Amino acid sequence: MKKVEVVVESVAVPQVLALLDRHGFSSYTMIPGVYGKGDRGESLGGVSGEFNNSYMVIVCDAEQVSGLVELIRPVLKRFGGVSLVSDALWVKH
Repeated sequence: MKKVEVVVESVAVPQVLALLDRHGFSSYTMIPGVYGKGDRGESLGGVSGEFNNSYMVIVCDAEQVSGLVELIRPVLKRFGGVSLVSDALWVKH
């Protein structure tokens, strides 16, 4: 399993969700209103929420990760953001 983490501007979230849905990635976790600090300084959003970031986690099979990354890459180029891919262990209860 792979875990794909994506941080994008909140205005890009509908586009990312549409891409995920259209290409069969039906499960994700999304946390709106995240902030942090990177090579472009602090990202604290704004009062209106227009420039807030959202954090998404998508878990997929290793065979799917390249396709998922290529879906997200154009959104990151257009709106900015980051994506991280790591190994994951699915713990079922």
